[in-house]
Amino acid sequence: MEYSRNVLVYRLGGSTFEVSVHEVDDDSIYATSSVYDQHLGGNDFNRRVIDHLLLAFKNKTDQDLYSDDMFLLRLGSEVEKAKRVLSVQDWVRIDIDSIHPGGQGLSEQLTRSQFEDLNMDLFTKTTAAIDQVIKDSVVYTKDNIQDIMFSGGPANIPFLHSAVREYFVRHKKYHGSNHPETTVVLGAAKLGHWYQDERHYGGEVCCFGESRGTLGIETTAGGAMFKYTDRTSGLLDINKMYTFSTAMDNQDRVVIRVFSGDGTWTNQNTFLGGFELTGIAPAPRGVSQIRVRLNTHSCGKSINLNVMDVASARINATIFSSWSRFDDYGEEIKYGMLEGGAFELELAGKMIPLPGY
Repeated sequence: MEYSRNVLVYRLGGSTFEVSVHEVDDDSIYATSSVYDQHLGGNDFNRRVIDHLLLAFKNKTDQDLYSDDMFLLRLGSEVEKAKRVLSVQDWVRIDIDSIHPGGQGLSEQLTRSQFEDLNMDLFTKTTAAIDQVIKDSVVYTKDNIQDIMFSGGPANIPFLHSAVREYFVRHKKYHGSNHPETTVVLGAAKLGHWYQDERHYGGEVCCFGESRGTLGIETTAGGAMFKYTDRTSGLLDINKMYTFSTAMDNQDRVVIRVFSGDGTWTNQNTFLGGFELTGIAPAPRGVSQIRVRLNTHSCGKSINLNVMDVASARINATIFSSWSRFDDYGEEIKYGMLEGGAFELELAGKMIPLPGY
């Protein structure tokens, strides 16, 4: 029986937060969606506590320490320690002696409930991200997520664990580590085991996700990207075809260019390859039909491009790597593909200009 699990990874570091959904089976790890926030992490939690302590100290002593860099450095270190202690006990006292002769030191008690109240809106953002990443995955709901993996030091905050458990309600299998490095090492060891099997037994190991998933063709000369897949669909065995029609009278040729990337415009994406289709029979605009099919295989490593002139039933086809770059092509081919003039095609009543040559 094939092993298959749907896993949500909740990674909260010092300055960044990411939650992602993965499908893991016997020979592949497929990232279906992810939500990333580069301005949310343990340091943001610490800043809330630091501001709270500085304000309390100012109210008691009428001393403003916001501009005292040395004191702030020491306070930040103590708050980080306090945050970790609050993961295992209900309160902690933060004591810092004054570094100025005759000055008053800081001594404040911080409870776990205070820490949670100070950061409640930030905690709520992480659970909202879970909701969003599941919606982005399209095919999953919170009920069919089977495993939850926590990674990163701040991810061990008890309130966050409780919030995640309350969100999913139903029983899940939870995995956590105080050291994110452990998570990375275990994952690398598992992949290494798979690759070793591949060497000995000729198997195929696939590791891919949404970062490779957007695939499409150029729909103007140097213009818009018509996408065959979106960022969550990946490159696993896609097989899509769209029918275009000419947008110029007597148009006799087009150049089909395939790109990979999430940008709206092809100059933001990576050129993979393509070819010129010639010999289109002269006809008024909108009469000729050109069918363009893209499909992938070998875990998305290869892309098949098939272009058919419906009137003549003539098919042009080519295969190229999903990791192709301009340097993979000779100069003549490169400039022929990238600098041709523009002819236009239409798609199902919607104008889709497609470059010609």
